[in-house]
Amino acid sequence: MNKFFCPDCGKQIWVGSTRCKSCSKKGIRNNSYKEGRCCKVYNCRDCGIEIDPMGRSIRCPQCYFKINKGKNHGSWLGGISKLPYAFEFTFKLKEKIRNRDEYKCQKCGIKEENHYRKLDIHHIDYNKKNCKRHNLITLCQSCHSKAGVNRDYWFAYFTYIMERE
Repeated sequence: MNKFFCPDCGKQIWVGSTRCKSCSKKGIRNNSYKEGRCCKVYNCRDCGIEIDPMGRSIRCPQCYFKINKGKNHGSWLGGISKLPYAFEFTFKLKEKIRNRDEYKCQKCGIKEENHYRKLDIHHIDYNKKNCKRHNLITLCQSCHSKAGVNRDYWFAYFTYIMERE
């Protein structure tokens, strides 16, 4: 059985490897690394300026936000986020809903006292004008942001939760 050794430090290495892990990380005698950093240059697909190779992106931040803005964004729903909330959606109503839900996120169960801010009140049917108690549910900020995508799934999920109560 043949043994293979790192040409830089002499440690035994796996078959097919060119260097041991520590020498590969240091970039010793490796043309793609210089002083422990990658030397390969990555450019933005759109404007051509050099971008950070560790970001694993094909575009610079400016081009990314130009492209993924407004109607081109994957979560675009026709500008409905700009619509105002109903007049009935008050601080008092929100507190009643939080109290009803025992100040806990109805998805992950985190308590408001363990959260860094007040829990959000989510409209189950995504209609800001519908402020009926059975259409409102308490969520933490993380769960509330997840509920913004794949709305049909979350509508069914939260409707099921409210029917159980």
